[in-house]
Amino acid sequence: MEDKEEKKQKKHGIFSFLKKKSKSAKFEEEGLEKEDKKEKKEKKEKKRKEEKENEKKRHSVAVVEKKEYKEPNRKSYAQGGSVSISSFMKSLPDWQESTRRVITDCSFETFPIAGDLPRLLKHLSIVREVSEGNYDTLFPKDGIVNKTSNAGDCLQVITCVTQLLEGEEQAEKVEKEWNETIVNDQDMSVQKTFLIKILKKVFVEETENKEVPSPVITFLKAINQKIIANSTMHLKIVCGNLFFKDSQPMFWEVACILQQKTYLIHYRKQETTSKNPEEYFRFLWELRLVFNSNLTQLEEVTMGISCIEFKPETTEAIRTSVLNTLKSIQFTDCQIKNVGEEDDQ
Repeated sequence: MEDKEEKKQKKHGIFSFLKKKSKSAKFEEEGLEKEDKKEKKEKKEKKRKEEKENEKKRHSVAVVEKKEYKEPNRKSYAQGGSVSISSFMKSLPDWQESTRRVITDCSFETFPIAGDLPRLLKHLSIVREVSEGNYDTLFPKDGIVNKTSNAGDCLQVITCVTQLLEGEEQAEKVEKEWNETIVNDQDMSVQKTFLIKILKKVFVEETENKEVPSPVITFLKAINQKIIANSTMHLKIVCGNLFFKDSQPMFWEVACILQQKTYLIHYRKQETTSKNPEEYFRFLWELRLVFNSNLTQLEEVTMGISCIEFKPETTEAIRTSVLNTLKSIQFTDCQIKNVGEEDDQ
């Protein structure tokens, strides 16, 4: 009898009564399982509907965005359409203000002075008005224009400008620093690091009034080719479908004119890209930077076209198109003539 009881305990275990469920409990559990399955099914169905709805929304947004997007009217722009150009120009920063900031805000160390100055010497002139209509040429000196420029030639223009704008003492200082550091008969581009160090030391670090920019540094910024970038972009936008390139032979000059004010003027000549003589035109445009007399304040930035030329065989339609396109940026004294004709007096 006792053996049977032991076997029964081993079979069911001590806690077997916890596992054994009454009929009512079993029915309750089955009911809960059914409810749980139903709830899971409802949640799954709800999730599926939400995903489907979200997919519809995503598709709807994509369709709307696709409908709202319009391809730019490239044809209108290429043909010089006034609406397209006008809208595009309004979206750009003001070219005059951007040019002004290159002078006032950009560090001179970001300018390619050492690389640009040697080749610029052959295109640079500095003149001073001695009487009305009469000018004294201060730069270039004889012999510089027709030979390869070296570091010594760069020193000449820097000392010339320093004497004019900052005095003899400052000119002697820069010449002393220069001769101690730079080899004058060598190419300036391989000594550009030395040039920047000299300019920074003499005209920035050792200057008495650090609040006022050095006129020499301002001069070097203003003659640098970096200064014409914004006006060149403005010119291309105005021209629209009037395609042009640098004239051949290339013509570009920079003039510093010392009067009651100081004028730094960049001259560039452009010509048509067409090889058809009946479509030929070329024009000379200028970027004019007007400073006070000692070059410490930029007062005015203007650009415009001073001369437009055609070939005798250029058609009337091309002449009219060119003149109408460039009308808004012609100077009041702009010359209009055929190639080879004398300037109007």
